This record gives sequence, C-alpha cells and structure tokens, in this order.
Amino acid sequence: MPEFDKNAAYIWACYLIGALMIGAACLQAWLAARAARKRLDALVANDEDLRA
Repeated sequence: MPEFDKNAAYIWACYLIGALMIGAACLQAWLAARAARKRLDALVANDEDLRA
C-alpha cells in the first residue's frame, strides 16, 4: 500500500476515475435497458396488431 501522505492527490484521482467509470457503466446499462424495453414494447404492439 502506498504512503497516503506522499501520494494523496494521485490516490484520490484514482478513486475519482474509478467512481466515474462505474457510474458511466451503470448509465450505459440503464440506457441500453431502456432502449431494449422500447423495442420490446414496439414488437409486442406490432404482434398484437397482426393478431387483431
């Protein structure tokens, strides 16, 4: 483990970059799930129109 006193700025920058990357991955997954839900709803609506 590095000495915190000498490398504090570097360690906090690593933590910040890691947190931002985790946040970006969560946002990307949420947006992909939302797009998939919209596509699924469109397919279900199209299927219901074909059956009617």
